[in-house]
Amino acid sequence: MVEKQVKLDIFTEKSSHFLISAKKPRKQHQCPFCSYATINKTHFRNHVLTHTGERPFLCGICSRGFTQKISLQKHLLARHGKPLQAAPHM
Repeated sequence: MVEKQVKLDIFTEKSSHFLISAKKPRKQHQCPFCSYATINKTHFRNHVLTHTGERPFLCGICSRGFTQKISLQKHLLARHGKPLQAAPHM
């Protein structure tokens, strides 16, 4: 049997760049309605809308609702030929 001696040079100045790139664990978001889980907060919010039926983005022309802003923007261009108007700045 041959033994190998391995030198680990962890947490020295030469390897300190590993400390900078280390990420802390992200919080897992668990759906209260099913087994879906994700670390991405936006994906979680969009997923929960599939259960609640909520459609917070409404078309100002035909009142159709959408779960995501991008879907409303695509609808406005495809169905009404108009881009989404930005809210006036105060």
